[in-house]
Formats: sequence, C-alpha cells, structure tokens
Amino acid sequence: EITFWVGKEGATLVSMKGYVNDEPGYETMELMEDSVLYVLKRKKMKELFSEDLHIANWGRRYAEMELLATEERLISMLSAIASERYKELLEKEPDLLQRLPLGSIATYLGVTQASLSRIRAKIRFIQNME
Repeated sequence: EITFWVGKEGATLVSMKGYVNDEPGYETMELMEDSVLYVLKRKKMKELFSEDLHIANWGRRYAEMELLATEERLISMLSAIASERYKELLEKEPDLLQRLPLGSIATYLGVTQASLSRIRAKIRFIQNME
C-alpha cells in the first residue's frame, strides 16, 4: 500500500486516469476519518463543463493545480532526502502527523516506517539540543 496523495476537509478527490480515460484508476481512495463524501459521476461533470464556462474553468484550474502539486511532489521525491521531505511536511501540514497512521506518512514520504521512526527520533534529538 502506497500513500500518494492526502487531502483534508474540503478537498476534491478524483482519479485523473478515471476521469480522462474513463477507465479504472490506479489508486484506491481511503477516508481516514469519519467524513461526508459527495459523488459526481464523470458523465454529469462533463455535462456541467459543457453547459457552464465558469464550471469548466474551475475544472481546468483544478487540473492545473493538481498537475503542479504532482510535479512539486515528484521533484521533491527525486531531489530531496527523506529527512528534508519530512521537515517540509512538518512545516506545510503539521496536523497530518496527528491524523494519519505512521505507515501512511512513511509511504507518502517514500520511506519505510523504520526509516521514518529514525528520522523523527533524530529531529527530536536535534530539537532538544537547541
């Protein structure tokens, strides 16, 4: 199991492969907390896009923002060491560390759970020394 994306309240979940190619996506989507989920079928979304320019522009902008986020994540995975990725997550999304299991955080960062534990211990040690 690999955690590729994490969203919070108000996030929009979509399988881009499912939407673009109208076929099953690569991923499984899992809600980690009690949630209310609204479903909009692909066919209905395409109808809305063709009927309303504002909704179509929202969809285009959403896809652009997701592409940028994916690009940033890929660059981080290829260029930053694991401890840097963890520190970035600490800075940008500190509440996720309280809300997600360590195994999910580890795979999101591209490390094993044991490596994540070592990274966390090292950071705590450094913080205690300061």
